[in-house]
This record gives sequence, structure tokens and C-alpha cells, in this order.
Amino acid sequence: QVPVSYTRSRKQKPTMTASEIPNEMKRLVVTSAGKGTSVADCTIEVETVPTPTPKSGEVLVKVTAAPINPSDYGSWYLSKADSYPIVMGLEGCGVVVATGGGLTTYRCPVGTKVGFVCGGGKQGSYSQYVTMNAITEIFPMPDDVPIEDCASFMVNPYTAVGILDTAQQAGSTKAIVHTAAASQVGQMLNKLAPMQDMEIINVVRREEQKKLLEELGAKHIVV
Repeated sequence: QVPVSYTRSRKQKPTMTASEIPNEMKRLVVTSAGKGTSVADCTIEVETVPTPTPKSGEVLVKVTAAPINPSDYGSWYLSKADSYPIVMGLEGCGVVVATGGGLTTYRCPVGTKVGFVCGGGKQGSYSQYVTMNAITEIFPMPDDVPIEDCASFMVNPYTAVGILDTAQQAGSTKAIVHTAAASQVGQMLNKLAPMQDMEIINVVRREEQKKLLEELGAKHIVV
């Protein structure tokens, strides 16, 4: 997670004045893949860069949290020398603190809690601030959900939906076996599967993971 310093009440959306938005920010970048065999080989540095300014139709998001997905770290240690520095993080969540104006930004005014997806490779969610297209790259989150819980709103849910859709397209299958089933994707699969008349055979390593899945209503668990 990327730490931030603002405070807020659950009943009041946070706001910042233009003078409170710093001219510079920090972000994480990959500067070398090392041997290129694992994340442990990578060189990761903290880079200080100008805080991005939102253009018309964009908003500036102060990042609250960002997940680490396999799709993230696979690109780090398989990267090539001509791609450095690589900005890190594909998705995250935060609060809109400024807009660049334009009709589309009314969708997410200042103070809106949002999830966002980074596209184009120029910005990453392991940054203190990001600018995002107000229509295609950010998604308003419910007011009654802590924004820290919204960091994985995109990659994992779509992965779970994709797994079930792929299984259904096979035609004859009504069940799938899922390893590492106590993961976020595994938990989402157990919530979605009953809606699609699918059974999940969950494989986990520990008894406490079995208990977690049982509390979600999972029927078939192998430890």
C-alpha cells in the first residue's frame, strides 16, 4: 500500500485546497530486472517527480491504497533494459482532490472516493497522486465502504468472473477445482459461483483458511 497523510471523518468527504497539493510527489519505479527470474531480482527505487496536473476531462486522485497482483510483478522481473524506469501498479483507490474541468468531471467531483485503473504505462498506482480520465479510468465507490477496502476493485473481480465464464463455456462442467482458494479471487469465486449454478472445490493449506471459506458458505474444501 502507498501511505498517505490526510485524515477524514466517515461522515464527511475529505477536501484539499490547491495550496495543499504539493508540487512534487513520490512514486515507486523499477530500474532493473536483475537476473530476471523473480521479483527478488528487481531493483525498485523511490522517485521524486512533479505532481501531475489534470487536463480537461481528468481528475487528480490522492492515492490511498494499491494492491500487488501477479500481473504487476510479472511485468517487473520480465522487463527489458530500454523500458526503465517502469512505473509500478495497475490499479488502486483514493480520493479526488482536484479536477481539470470539463463536463465529464461532474461525474466525480472533489471529495469522491474512487477506484482507478492505470493505462498507457505513464502512471502507476504506487504513487502519491495520479491523474485519471473521469470516464474511462476511475469508478466512484460507495460512501459507506472504507476506501482502503476498494484497492482491488478491478483485477480480482474480473478474474473471478472470467474463470467462471470460461468454465461455463466448456459446456459440460458444473464444477471447478481452485487452488490457493482462500485468496481474494478464491473468496470472490465462492460468492459468485452459486449465482451461476457452479460448484467450487476449494484447496487450501491451513485450517484457518478452511474456516474463512466456510464462513462464506463454501461447501467443498480440501486442506
